[in-house]
Amino acid sequence: MSDGPSAGRVVTVVGAKGGVGTTAVAAALGAALAKKADVLLVTMPGPGEDLSLWFAAASVPGGSLADLQGSLASLTPELLESSTRPAGPRLRLLTPGGGTWSAADMKALLRLARARFPWVVVDAGAWRGGEPEGPLAGAVGEAALALIVVTPDPLAIRRARALGEALRLSGRPVRALMNRAAAGGARGRDAAALDGLPVLGTLAEAAEFAEAMLRGEPVGWGAAKSPAAGEVGRVADALAEYAPAATDAVAAVSADAETAGDAFRTPAFRALKRTLHAKFLERMRERPGLVAEPARVQAELADLLAAEGVPDLTAGFRDRLLKELADGVLGLGSLQDLLDDPEVSEVMVNGPDEIYVERRGKLSRVQRSLDGEAELRGLIERIVAPLGRRIDEASPLVDARLSDGSRVNAIIPPLALKGSSLTIRKFMKRRMTIDELVANGSLTAPAAAFLRACVGGRMNCLISGGTGSGKTTLLNILASFIGPDERIVTIEDAAELKLPQDHVVSLESRPANLEGKGAVTIRDLVRNALRMRPDRIVVGECRGGESLDMLQAMNTGHDGSLSTLHANTPRDAMARLETMVLMAGMDLPLRAIREQASSAIDLIVQIARQRDGGRRVTQITEVCGMEGEVFRLQDIFVRRGEGPLESAGLVPRLAEKLAERGHPLPPGVF
Repeated sequence: MSDGPSAGRVVTVVGAKGGVGTTAVAAALGAALAKKADVLLVTMPGPGEDLSLWFAAASVPGGSLADLQGSLASLTPELLESSTRPAGPRLRLLTPGGGTWSAADMKALLRLARARFPWVVVDAGAWRGGEPEGPLAGAVGEAALALIVVTPDPLAIRRARALGEALRLSGRPVRALMNRAAAGGARGRDAAALDGLPVLGTLAEAAEFAEAMLRGEPVGWGAAKSPAAGEVGRVADALAEYAPAATDAVAAVSADAETAGDAFRTPAFRALKRTLHAKFLERMRERPGLVAEPARVQAELADLLAAEGVPDLTAGFRDRLLKELADGVLGLGSLQDLLDDPEVSEVMVNGPDEIYVERRGKLSRVQRSLDGEAELRGLIERIVAPLGRRIDEASPLVDARLSDGSRVNAIIPPLALKGSSLTIRKFMKRRMTIDELVANGSLTAPAAAFLRACVGGRMNCLISGGTGSGKTTLLNILASFIGPDERIVTIEDAAELKLPQDHVVSLESRPANLEGKGAVTIRDLVRNALRMRPDRIVVGECRGGESLDMLQAMNTGHDGSLSTLHANTPRDAMARLETMVLMAGMDLPLRAIREQASSAIDLIVQIARQRDGGRRVTQITEVCGMEGEVFRLQDIFVRRGEGPLESAGLVPRLAEKLAERGHPLPPGVF
């Protein structure tokens, strides 16, 4: 058998069920493609129509798959062409005949076919259910595109979704073609019903296809102009985006790899990665322990590239390809290099083609895309599955944590209207210091000295700010001022705090399991922490009823506790704290709640993300009790506009308490 390079593309057309017009679509696409290049039409073995019925010119005998099966080992592209029969200009046919074909037989035949024909269109008939096997598996594995023909009726759409999931396992691109779309009303609605399966195009009218069959001239044939022919032509033009499989994708990508910086994000490169990744998965199934050893994964990938002829590529391109393949196996695929970038603090995926990152507090769009909704959903599943979590239509959103501590939020349709969304807030491996905050203008040296004294003097502090303003980073820094001789209990939804002290007990909440049981909330952990003999309690974020337990702890001997909450100003923070206490379900009068809060909280540190992307402390405010029904607050440090954080010129009431506890404030701070 010839092993030479094959330049053609295979399009495997498969019906979501019987009666959706699979053969008519295959014949029409073959006829449209033949206007520009040589095309081979193949009717796959099995039940279904014979493509030759659509061509009046296809009356020449021969051209059967049964005639070729016994000679596959010695067949060449030239001999294959001579075994086909003509159906028209630039168009030849292979009919099924008899015999039983395996996946390997079909792949071997199609590799020979695309070494001679720029386009090979396979009519795979209607899907019978289950995983693709036999000749269908071979035809999909060798395809530049698997095209699912579906009509706008509920059963066909439901089966198309199931077929799409089954075909995605091949690693090849999968798209839908909506046939007889006019019968289903609004095309947008039909496309939405396919639930993430991309639609390549639509064909509206069925009558013109029936008339064409009677003439023996498929829609799209010759120079005839009609609405249906125009639609077929547009679908045929769209097929050019999809790169050939296997070694052809190598050639397509490597030709531009050294001159185009974005060659690694082209459809050809994605097609190559899908093919090699699918082949590596086959090796993994044979050796289940392979992924546990990264060094072995790298070696196996290098062997796989060698087997596919990739060593002929330049060293730089080969290394890049190896890294992306390894990321797909060991990491988060196309997103892994963003997670590895130390300047990126957050990765936001709004859909397969819309990816943003945050660098130094500013958002920017990344010029890349994932390989469709299938890759995005696969990444989400890879994150949540090891954690025993699920994400599906019944449970369409999830919060999780990566192994390195990064926080993850994912939400999928029907809640996410434009496709799945994934947000990853990276866990910073290196803890920032107070000196760095002073150096970058987030704080001033006097304010930093004041905060250090307040934490050391066991003042109860709240850090208030908006989402992404740096609350957790500041909490981490302030908690590091706690003495090494104190027992610290940290409580978080997703563990992010990284304290330098030795005596730290870290607790993390737990969501309910698949049966809706076993949830452990922040409030449960705060209550339990009180029985653990803590010197300090650090709560990553107060969001609800745990605020009541936190206030009670602060008022009953657990001074020096720290927490964060979402609010825009210190006064808003106290109001929000009051609201969260009410969420505990206790029937307490507002006056009692306010007195409890005002006696428990000593200090509020307000932090905000500013227009230049920097995160800066804007206020440090002392809580001075109640004045009638209102919290009495006193600013100690204030930032006015874009200026520095300045003293408000007032000595805080807590200065005397700090001096008594051995943490006098440095002279001149105020």
